[in-house]
Parts: sequence; C-alpha cells; structure tokens
Amino acid sequence: MSKRLLCLAITLVLAAALFAQPVFAQPSDIGGHWAEKQIGEWSDKGLAKGYPDGTFKPDSTITRAEFITMVNKSFGLSQSAAAGFSDVKATDWFAGEIGKARAAGYVSGYEDNTIKPDNPISRQEAAAILAGVAKLDTSGSLAVASKFKDSGAIPQWSRGAVGAVVAKGYMTGYPDQTYQPEKFITRAEAISTLDRAVKGAVEKNVYDKAGTYGPATGTETIEGSVTVSVRDVKLQNLVINGDLLLAEGIGDGDATLKNVTVTGNTIIKGGGAHSVVLEDCSLPSITVSREGVRVVASGSTSVSVVTLESGAVLVQATISGPGIETVTVSQEIPANAAISLTGNFQTVNVEAANVSVGVTEGTVASLNVSESAQGAVLNVAVGATVNTLTLNAAVTVSGTGSIQTANVNASGSSIEQKPTNVVTSAGVTVTTGTTTTTTTTTTTTSNGGGGGNNNSSIAVTLTVPDDEVMPWHISAHVDNTATGDPITDLLVGNFSLEKDSDVIPLAMANHDETEDHPGRYTIYPEDDYRPMSGEYTLTFSKTGYTSTSATFEITPIVTLEIDSVTPSTHVAGSEQVIEVTVATQNVADGEEVTVSLADYEGNALNPAIINTGTIANNSAAVNLTVSDAVYADNYQLIAQVGDNIDYEYYTITGGIVHAEAVITAGSIVFTYQFFDGVSPNISYGDAHLAPYFLDKDASTVTLSSDTEEITKTLAELAIPADGVLEYADLNAVMAALWANPADAFIPTEIVLTLQPIAGQDAKWEAKTISRDLGENEIDLLTPPAP
Repeated sequence: MSKRLLCLAITLVLAAALFAQPVFAQPSDIGGHWAEKQIGEWSDKGLAKGYPDGTFKPDSTITRAEFITMVNKSFGLSQSAAAGFSDVKATDWFAGEIGKARAAGYVSGYEDNTIKPDNPISRQEAAAILAGVAKLDTSGSLAVASKFKDSGAIPQWSRGAVGAVVAKGYMTGYPDQTYQPEKFITRAEAISTLDRAVKGAVEKNVYDKAGTYGPATGTETIEGSVTVSVRDVKLQNLVINGDLLLAEGIGDGDATLKNVTVTGNTIIKGGGAHSVVLEDCSLPSITVSREGVRVVASGSTSVSVVTLESGAVLVQATISGPGIETVTVSQEIPANAAISLTGNFQTVNVEAANVSVGVTEGTVASLNVSESAQGAVLNVAVGATVNTLTLNAAVTVSGTGSIQTANVNASGSSIEQKPTNVVTSAGVTVTTGTTTTTTTTTTTTSNGGGGGNNNSSIAVTLTVPDDEVMPWHISAHVDNTATGDPITDLLVGNFSLEKDSDVIPLAMANHDETEDHPGRYTIYPEDDYRPMSGEYTLTFSKTGYTSTSATFEITPIVTLEIDSVTPSTHVAGSEQVIEVTVATQNVADGEEVTVSLADYEGNALNPAIINTGTIANNSAAVNLTVSDAVYADNYQLIAQVGDNIDYEYYTITGGIVHAEAVITAGSIVFTYQFFDGVSPNISYGDAHLAPYFLDKDASTVTLSSDTEEITKTLAELAIPADGVLEYADLNAVMAALWANPADAFIPTEIVLTLQPIAGQDAKWEAKTISRDLGENEIDLLTPPAP
C-alpha cells in the first residue's frame, strides 16, 4: 500500500486517542505499568486520553504529529504560524499544531520540505524536538551521549540533543546501557519524558515568598515555566517562555503582573475578591480555576482567550490595548456558578448549563450561548450593551440593558428587555418583554429604536466563491456594495449558517488579513456538523449594515472509519476471529468494503488476512480470521471503500520469542524479544543468552561460506554455565569458532537455530534465523592467524 494513500486515509480517530478533552475514567490497561502514575495524571489533566474501548495502549508508538501536539499542550504553546510543509494541508487535524511548532522554532522538517507527520517518531527525533522546545544547550552535551554502548549508532545531527536531554534527566537509556536512537518512542515513554521536562522547568522558577520580582527597568527573560505559590507577589518587566501558574497557595490573597509577557498558558488557581491584577501584560490564554477570583485587566493588556472553569469576576479597566478578547464559560464549570463581566469584550461564549453570567457595564460585541448551556441565566444590567446575542439553547435573559440583535435558534428562551432586532428560526418560540412569539419561517423583527435604522444601514455584498467551499469549512467575502471596500471587523456572531431551515452552530470565523482580499472570512461549523454536504444558506447580519444571504452547494464526500474492533487485542498462538465494524458516510448501500490485516507499515501479510463486507445504512461488519501462525507484534487494520482508506493500529500479544543474530567486529551479537502476553521484554547485548529465554544446549550456530560451513552448539562456543556471555568471554568464543586454524574461512552467512524450552507454559516456537553477511561485515571477521 502506498504511503500517499495512507496519508490520505489519516482521520481524527488516532488524534482523538491522545489529544481530546479531559476524561475522568482511568484506562483499563495501565494498572501495574511503570508509567501508571504519569499516564493517570495526564489523563486527569486532559493532556492525554485512552481509546474508546477504555484502553490506553501505553506501549504502542505515536506519530510525529501526535508527539508535536503533546509538546504544544504540555509546554502551553499557542502562537501559530503557517505550517509551510508540502505534506501538511490546511484541512489536516494537525495543521494548527505543526504551525505552533513552526512558530516556536523547534521543528524545521526534512530537506524535501516535508515533516512526515504520520511517521512513528524515534527516540532521537523526540530528543531533538525536546531540546529545541526547552531551548537546551546541545553544544556542550556531546560527551554525554558517548557513555552509551551504542553511542556509535547515534548520528551527529542528534548527538547533541540526545546528550542534552539525558543530562537534564528528561530521557534515559536502557538497563543494558544502550540508548537505541532509532527505536520508536512509545506513548508511555512520551508522557514520562514530557512530564519530567515540564516539571523540571516549573520547579526551577518558583516564587514562594511575598515581594516584587523582576527588574525595575528593562526586561528580564525567564526560560521555562513559573509558579507563584504565595500571596502578595508582584512580577514586573518579565518575559516568561513557558506557563505561569498562580497556585492554590495564594489563597484569597492578591497577585500583580505588570508588563509581563507569557508565551504559554496562564493558569489561575489562587486569588480572591481583591484581585489578580494584569497591567500592560501580554498573555495568549488564561485558564481560571479558582471560585470567586477577581481578574482585572488594565492599560495595554492583551489576552486572546480566558477560559473559565469556575465562577469569577472579570474587569477591564481603562484599557488602551485589545484587552480580553474572548471569554469562554467552559462546561467544566460547576452548576450555579456566577460570572460577572465589566468592561468591553469582543466575544463571550457560554457553554455551561445552569450558570449565571452578568454583564454589569460596558459592551459585549458577541454573546453566544451554545446548545450545551441549557438553563443558563444571563443578566444585561442597565448601561450595558450586547450587540449580537445568539441563543442555541433555552435560557433566561434579564436586566434593563440594551440588546441590539438577538438570533434565537432554540425554543423556550425568555428575554426581559426587547432587543432592537430579533432573528428567529422556523418553529422557534421566544418571549421578549411580555410577548411570546412562535415563527413558522425564519423571521427578522425590529422594535424600532431610532425610526431610520434601515435607511441609514450600509449596503453590503456577501459572496461565497465556489472554489472556496469545502466539506470542512467555507470562505465568505463581505464588501461595502457602494465602495467595494472589504468589511474587516466582523465576528463569528455576525454569521449564521442553515441547512433545510436548521441552524448549524459555528465554531469560528477566521479573518484572513494576509490574503489579497482582506474581506475574506473562513467559517468553520462545530465538529459534529462536519463534513458538510448538500445545500446551505449563509446569512450576514450586523448593526449598521444591511443583512444579506448567499446559498451554495457542497458536494458530498465519502468518509469511513474503523468504528470498533473486537477483541481489542489478539493472543498469538491461537486461531481467533477479529470482528471489525466500519462506519461510513455518503456510501451507497451495497458497496463493498475490504478489511485486511497488514504489518506496521501497511504492507500485506503473506499469506494475506483479508475479507470483504457489504455497506448497509453506512455501516458494515467484517470478520477476519487470524491463524495461530501470526507473531506477536503491532499491525494495521485497514478498511477500504474504492479509493477511500482508513486504518488503525492493532496489537497481537503472546508468548513468542523473536530473535536475530548480527555479527560485528570480533563478536556475535544476539538480539531477541520475548512477548509475555502483555508487553515485550527487549534485551540487547553481546551474546546475552539467558537460560530462561533460550535452551542453550538445544540451540546451534552455523557459519557458512559458499563451499563449507561450521556448526557449533552454544555449549561448544564456551558459553558460561549461567548462559550469559560477557566481554571477557569473547576471545574464548572466537577461538572456539575457529578451533582448527587450518580450517579457517570467511563466512558469508550466519544461521541461529532456537528451540523451545522444555517445560515452559508459554507458547514458544522453534525458529531459525539466517543473515547474509555483506562485504563490510566480512571485512570485520578476521580469523585467528594459523
């Protein structure tokens, strides 16, 4: 199977397995695992997630894109740039994460301008990324990498990074004193490595005594994250290249930031009613998890988004900069929590049910209530204004403040004051003032407010170009009809999307200032409404402008994903049926779906394990019979309908021994893996043949040339009684191989025969491994002189 097809087949299923919203149930397969504690902590924080079947698969590999996403999340990176790689499309789930990595400067890609996002990531690649994002000194750590037995296998390009992360304690070698740079890093290893790196950075920069920190003039840069753990701390004139945690130790006390820039996330878990003060600060994102804390932004402060996970008071006072642009009331917030907003805000998104949100004064340009916010109570106080109110759930709106336009898309809401304009979807019932209205078609009503609004409105033209309509998003251009100038100050609340009279919730409307046409907005529906297909109508509305609509078609696309696999793993050494359920979209009944088991790279097995099924109601169940001859390893389950492909990784476990023999200078090196039914134990070394892995008396080694061969049992090779061959024994072994110097010859092949261990309960398999020796290896094998 071509790599191109596999790249086309990547879906959000694999990404969701690691990077999704927090879940609270611990994965079922991490108990007793060496990384159980770290995986549990990261799952609780929402930084990592298991699979739909409740497992985490800690010993499975992860892709380069998945690892980059984990790095961005753990280091709180939010600034983005264009990905700029030929194998990253704007519609790929990881495009934004690759862009963040590009902006942070820790990835540069390959010489052919690719990033290879779907490839499993190796240990040396992970080290290079970690050294880059943590800004470690790689020039002074070259000697550290030399301590590993396989240091010769660590290439020059990664040697400094490997040495730097090992010196910091972020990564370690294996018990046999190797690093194994090309080995793929596992999910558990990735979490453990990043956990050590993040905690190491945080622990270096802790302010645990009251006082003022930072220079009186100029700016000081702090590499790594910062924690404030006590009240009455003031940070000034600092650039923090990491996260900022205002910790629980602050209690109900105060914390002040003046001229502070944080490149990562700011997390507020401490502070009381007398405020966390932000003066002339630049903070891309803030997460508030402290009930009742008061956050005051002033001066040139700029905050892209504040996520509230608790009740809080947000105040924007004497703002000369952008201030707090977006406030999201998260679903994580407790019921009946109270939020108070004072000042001017661009966007407020209410996602939590049964909360109270009050706009005490100032203006909210766009106040959006999501479908999940049933029972929320909004209060717009006297003197406060909401320009556009969008209700996608039944809520109560009270107060005597001004509401310019109310877009009501769900029945059951009541609005105490009368908005200037009310836009209701078909069949929606809403009460404004003392009047209850049910509409049969989408309706816009005006309650006056000046007597000449329509005549003074600016006429606009809304266009949706055919070549900018995608199943995942659309692009709209909004222009002043009279002058042709673009309208560039719009928000997501100024657009509404409908299909068959049903309102489609919008996630965002990005304004593209870098394009030739600056009036272009890229509009994304919420995830549950993508991909789109069929006829849609986009409507633009904003106070001071005429409302207008555009209708367009989106061509259906075929999607498919492996929806479930039973059992979740297979035990080698037994015949078993794997039941695979494939879910599709826009596939006609009767179409054939092919499901196959392939190796880790997607190559067909020999003999092939493949079967077909028939699509009915966009679903098909296909059974694969896996024989007892399949070894324990990681595989791919591949589903295909026409040219459309999806795959996911599948693990086969069991008690099977795999081994290979390699000849290096002056020694025989055996590499073997033993699968105990849970995870592989992998050992490397100079002819280490532990008796509990191999029956040394039953195994033989054959060295052969084109004309003759020498066969020796392991006992004849002077293997010590304990079955372990150390460096000191190598000369005796080499002498045993050429016991008669007159018969010395240059071998061209080595054959290692392994036999089952008598009396073992595990399923063992007799196996013969042969390896052709290349000229470079032959040159290394110089027999003893006669």
